[in-house]
Amino acid sequence: MDDALRRALAAEIEAIRADPVAAVGFGEKAYLPYTTTAGQGLVSAPDPAVTPMVAKAIDEAIDQAGPADPVAALALLHVVGQRADDHVDEVLMRALNSPALMPTAAYLLGRAGYRGYPARSRDEAAVTRALRAHLGDPGEFVDPFLGKTFARRDFVIAALVRLLGIERFTGIDDRQAPMVGLALPDFSDGQRTELVAQLTRPG
Repeated sequence: MDDALRRALAAEIEAIRADPVAAVGFGEKAYLPYTTTAGQGLVSAPDPAVTPMVAKAIDEAIDQAGPADPVAALALLHVVGQRADDHVDEVLMRALNSPALMPTAAYLLGRAGYRGYPARSRDEAAVTRALRAHLGDPGEFVDPFLGKTFARRDFVIAALVRLLGIERFTGIDDRQAPMVGLALPDFSDGQRTELVAQLTRPG
């Protein structure tokens, strides 16, 4: 990466850090619930060195040993999730281990290749294995961009259902089916229980 590009991208990262809430807004379609309004160079630059550059900024923003800023980390995660680089999945799978980032990371893993998000070469087994590890998460996610509260694992369930094939699962109605994993999760308590049971069933 040449110095001019590095400086330009570093400036985009700093702009997101300065006002992370403004960097992500509500999308215009149900299947595109988020839109990024900053960091377009970080999204589109083809240089593979951009992905670890953003990953480092995410780690710095979420590092509890320092001045943690999970909203900035989430905004940067939305940016990196739109990159076509095959190494993006590594960043997203690592982000699953942070409770603050897990729902968004799961969402971005689940919708790669669909409606405005680029497809990437990936290890499908590794991605699904990483997601399955969080099916038991009991926590809530307060989305700082949309001002809504979700069960964290609903993003994991939706991502797995989409990745494994919606047709394999029962309990999802015809209205929901096309949007699972693309739109914001909208599972009833009964659906959540049934889908987790199907996702954890042996074989």
